[in-house]
Amino acid sequence: MSCTNLKHNKPTITDTTTTRTIEYQHEINTLLARDSENKHWARIYLHEIDAAIINDDIHAYVFFVGEFEKIPLEIVPHHLRSEPGYAGELSALELHFRLRWFEQAILLYKQQSDPTK
Repeated sequence: MSCTNLKHNKPTITDTTTTRTIEYQHEINTLLARDSENKHWARIYLHEIDAAIINDDIHAYVFFVGEFEKIPLEIVPHHLRSEPGYAGELSALELHFRLRWFEQAILLYKQQSDPTK
Protein backbone atom coordinates (compact mmCIF):
# COMPACT_ATOMS: atom_id res chain seq x y z
CA MET A 1 0.00 0.00 0.00
CA SER A 2 1.43 3.31 -0.91
CA CYS A 3 0.66 6.57 0.82
CA THR A 4 0.47 9.66 -1.20
CA ASN A 5 1.04 13.09 0.16
CA LEU A 6 -2.29 14.90 0.02
CA LYS A 7 -2.23 18.61 0.26
CA HIS A 8 -5.35 20.15 1.73
CA ASN A 9 -6.02 23.69 0.62
CA LYS A 10 -8.06 25.77 2.98
CA PRO A 11 -10.38 28.17 1.19
CA THR A 12 -9.84 31.86 1.75
CA ILE A 13 -12.15 34.80 1.40
CA THR A 14 -10.66 35.55 -2.01
CA ASP A 15 -11.79 32.12 -3.19
CA THR A 16 -15.40 33.13 -2.63
CA THR A 17 -17.46 35.42 -4.76
CA THR A 18 -20.88 36.71 -3.98
CA THR A 19 -23.56 37.91 -6.24
CA ARG A 20 -26.52 40.02 -5.27
CA THR A 21 -29.84 40.33 -6.89
CA ILE A 22 -30.83 43.76 -8.10
CA GLU A 23 -33.56 43.83 -5.46
CA TYR A 24 -31.15 43.00 -2.63
CA GLN A 25 -28.66 45.65 -3.78
CA HIS A 26 -31.53 48.14 -3.94
CA GLU A 27 -32.45 47.28 -0.31
CA ILE A 28 -28.82 47.83 0.73
CA ASN A 29 -28.65 51.15 -1.13
CA THR A 30 -31.93 52.28 0.45
CA LEU A 31 -30.67 51.34 3.92
CA LEU A 32 -27.39 53.20 3.36
CA ALA A 33 -29.26 56.28 2.13
CA ARG A 34 -31.60 56.24 5.14
CA ASP A 35 -28.62 55.83 7.49
CA SER A 36 -26.82 58.73 5.80
CA GLU A 37 -29.93 60.92 6.13
CA ASN A 38 -30.24 60.01 9.83
CA LYS A 39 -26.64 61.01 10.47
CA HIS A 40 -27.09 64.21 8.48
CA TRP A 41 -29.99 65.22 10.74
CA ALA A 42 -28.09 64.11 13.83
CA ARG A 43 -25.27 66.48 12.92
CA ILE A 44 -27.76 69.31 12.31
CA TYR A 45 -29.28 68.69 15.75
CA LEU A 46 -25.82 68.62 17.33
CA HIS A 47 -25.12 72.00 15.71
CA GLU A 48 -28.38 73.34 17.15
CA ILE A 49 -27.46 71.90 20.56
CA ASP A 50 -24.17 73.81 20.34
CA ALA A 51 -26.06 77.03 19.54
CA ALA A 52 -28.41 76.43 22.46
CA ILE A 53 -25.47 75.93 24.82
CA ILE A 54 -23.70 79.07 23.56
CA ASN A 55 -26.90 81.12 23.89
CA ASP A 56 -27.82 79.59 27.24
CA ASP A 57 -31.18 78.52 25.81
CA ILE A 58 -32.29 75.60 27.93
CA HIS A 59 -35.60 75.19 26.10
CA ALA A 60 -33.91 74.85 22.70
CA TYR A 61 -31.30 72.54 24.22
CA VAL A 62 -33.93 70.19 25.64
CA PHE A 63 -35.91 70.27 22.40
CA PHE A 64 -32.94 69.43 20.16
CA VAL A 65 -31.59 66.76 22.50
CA GLY A 66 -35.05 65.17 22.40
CA GLU A 67 -35.08 65.29 18.60
CA PHE A 68 -31.53 63.93 18.46
CA GLU A 69 -32.42 60.98 20.67
CA LYS A 70 -35.25 59.95 18.32
CA ILE A 71 -32.83 59.32 15.48
CA PRO A 72 -31.60 55.75 15.04
CA LEU A 73 -27.89 56.33 14.43
CA GLU A 74 -26.64 52.87 13.48
CA ILE A 75 -29.13 50.95 11.37
CA VAL A 76 -26.54 49.40 9.06
CA PRO A 77 -25.31 45.93 10.10
CA HIS A 78 -21.56 45.62 10.64
CA HIS A 79 -21.07 43.44 7.57
CA LEU A 80 -22.40 46.24 5.32
CA ARG A 81 -20.36 49.09 6.80
CA SER A 82 -17.62 48.63 4.24
CA GLU A 83 -20.09 49.27 1.41
CA PRO A 84 -19.59 52.37 -0.73
CA GLY A 85 -21.94 55.07 0.49
CA TYR A 86 -21.82 54.12 4.17
CA ALA A 87 -21.79 57.27 6.29
CA GLY A 88 -19.30 56.88 9.12
CA GLU A 89 -20.41 56.78 12.72
CA LEU A 90 -20.72 59.92 14.80
CA SER A 91 -17.58 60.09 16.86
CA ALA A 92 -17.61 59.89 20.63
CA LEU A 93 -16.09 63.38 20.63
CA GLU A 94 -19.01 64.71 18.57
CA LEU A 95 -21.41 63.40 21.18
CA HIS A 96 -19.60 63.75 24.49
CA PHE A 97 -19.46 67.48 25.12
CA ARG A 98 -22.99 68.13 23.99
CA LEU A 99 -24.84 65.27 25.57
CA ARG A 100 -23.10 64.97 28.90
CA TRP A 101 -25.06 68.04 29.96
CA PHE A 102 -28.39 66.42 29.20
CA GLU A 103 -29.23 65.40 32.76
CA GLN A 104 -28.22 68.79 34.10
CA ALA A 105 -30.26 70.53 31.42
CA ILE A 106 -33.34 68.50 32.33
CA LEU A 107 -32.94 69.42 35.99
CA LEU A 108 -32.54 73.11 35.13
CA TYR A 109 -35.52 72.96 32.78
CA LYS A 110 -37.69 71.42 35.49
CA GLN A 111 -36.56 74.06 37.97
CA GLN A 112 -37.36 76.87 35.53
CA SER A 113 -40.71 75.32 34.65
CA ASP A 114 -41.80 74.77 38.26
CA PRO A 115 -44.51 77.36 38.99
CA THR A 116 -44.06 76.98 42.78
CA LYS A 117 -40.60 78.55 42.67
